[in-house]
Amino acid sequence: MAHLEQRQFFDQLARLFPNQFQQADCILEVGSQDINGSIRDFFTEATNFIGLDIGMAPGVDWTVPGELIELPDQWADISISTECFEHTSSWPKILINMIRITRKDGLVILTMAGDGRGTHGTIDSDEGSSPFTTSYYANIGIDELVEKIKFGVYFKSHGFIVNSEAKDTYFWGIRSEQMVLPGDAQWDSPMQRLARAQGQLGQAVHRHNLLQEEIRAVRAVAEQAAEESRRLTEEKNSLQSSYQSLQQAHRELQQEHANVQLQMQNPQPRPLLSKLLSALRDRQ
Repeated sequence: MAHLEQRQFFDQLARLFPNQFQQADCILEVGSQDINGSIRDFFTEATNFIGLDIGMAPGVDWTVPGELIELPDQWADISISTECFEHTSSWPKILINMIRITRKDGLVILTMAGDGRGTHGTIDSDEGSSPFTTSYYANIGIDELVEKIKFGVYFKSHGFIVNSEAKDTYFWGIRSEQMVLPGDAQWDSPMQRLARAQGQLGQAVHRHNLLQEEIRAVRAVAEQAAEESRRLTEEKNSLQSSYQSLQQAHRELQQEHANVQLQMQNPQPRPLLSKLLSALRDRQ
């Protein structure tokens, strides 16, 4: 997500399709590197959110090109790509793959730089906008989209929006039941796809193991922190008990001091001295 207008587009879609946004469980995002924000917070209830990019970075779960990801047909409730297509000439292949992966009545959402937008994310502009694709850039308008993709076939309803201020092209579409036509399928043979899926599965397992190690490390730190917290609590309780004992001793000393002061102010004859004085008076 690169600028405010794109987030406003998602806000509009969330109001237009509240059920799809709230009930989506499996979500695919192509080009998910978090540079200036992420759309994940729109889908906090989703339990299967997969973010793809061609390099590991914040917001990226798998480093797999979008045209090569071998998720099952109709796996995704929502497939998304924001500010990605202008950075790759493979965007038609990526979109066809996203269509394959999105289930019937699922939602496909796209934002991309449109006609009139300045070049970004290249070695001759600002590389930080798309650090993994600095050698390619091309704006995409509606005409080019409809020339490459049969939107009326693959979507039961869809819409395009041109943001004239941000110079962006936006798209939303509700998937029809039409599977990808053989002439539009732009992927390898079944055996090659199987080999690629095995490789991607291996990456997923490796990533899972790394996450498990991170979880174990975090838990170990949490346990140490909990143990230290218990020790400090015990020490605090001990200090409080000692402090209370000192307070009690101080009060007793204050009372004893007060008693001494009272005796000094009101002296009483000592018993032995009183007896001697009484004996002397008797002899007289």
